[in-house]
Amino acid sequence: MDSLVAVMGRRGWITLLHRRERAKAASGARRRQRKHRQRNHYRIRRRVRIINLWRSLMTQTLLFDLSSAKAKRNQGQSLASANRSDVLRYAQGIAVSIAKLRDDRCVSADDVYRHLSLDQARQLGNAAGSLFRGPQWEFTGRREQSQRITNHARWIMVWRLLRPGDSRAII
Repeated sequence: MDSLVAVMGRRGWITLLHRRERAKAASGARRRQRKHRQRNHYRIRRRVRIINLWRSLMTQTLLFDLSSAKAKRNQGQSLASANRSDVLRYAQGIAVSIAKLRDDRCVSADDVYRHLSLDQARQLGNAAGSLFRGPQWEFTGRREQSQRITNHARWIMVWRLLRPGDSRAII
């Protein structure tokens, strides 16, 4: 004969059950606990989604600001060029010498990279963004596809070295 077992119910009531019935009651309790955990999980996920949506809406206004974008760009270029100033100065010298040899005085980053050794090109890194930085360079409005394999034929800018007599040039 099955023995009776005292079981604490959902609302704190103690009931006497047979062992088989106790197993059924325990599985029901586990099912209820699982549902409760799932409900809480969905509530937490919903709260997280709401918080993320709120954060994205609050930062949306910060995503589009031209003046702060330019300030960040200049800050990044300054940092990169300060860390690699020796290689950058050498590459800028190459760019000036290439431009002076050409009639139209136009140069692209590919032209400069052709004259750098592989090690120097690696060392230049992000400082390459500051290669044509300065008042002596002017964007021609032309773009050409890069010949370098690692650039995957992306469009790069063509720059012109201004003559010393130009009003914009400070050499």
